[in-house]
Amino acid sequence: MVKQIFSPLSNEVKIYRAILRPKGWFDPDTGLIDAKAFKLRLERNPPETKISAALSPEKAVSLIPSGKTYGVIEIQVKDIRSLGLNVVQDKPNHISITGIPCDEQSAQDYAVKLADVARLVI
Repeated sequence: MVKQIFSPLSNEVKIYRAILRPKGWFDPDTGLIDAKAFKLRLERNPPETKISAALSPEKAVSLIPSGKTYGVIEIQVKDIRSLGLNVVQDKPNHISITGIPCDEQSAQDYAVKLADVARLVI
């Protein structure tokens, strides 16, 4: 569970996710986002339960320790909430998308839905 430390984000806020992999997260020809960009990594120990994002493209890139990114995805908070998920600012420069069930099929279904409402900005 992610603790709400900051004021809840407005539905109008846009959040950003850095693209970590050059292949599979988006189509460079169409700019369409692939579900892999939002898939929980359940095979990790412990399993991933939230998706990281930031309040600006620059902050999203800065969250990546290696600094190596291949673009940035933008998604509006209201679009995430319309899927029944939540968006929580848990650190000054970090946002978490929460509420995704941690079973393989649900994680995949939500990844597809998030990819459908996201767009490539960089």
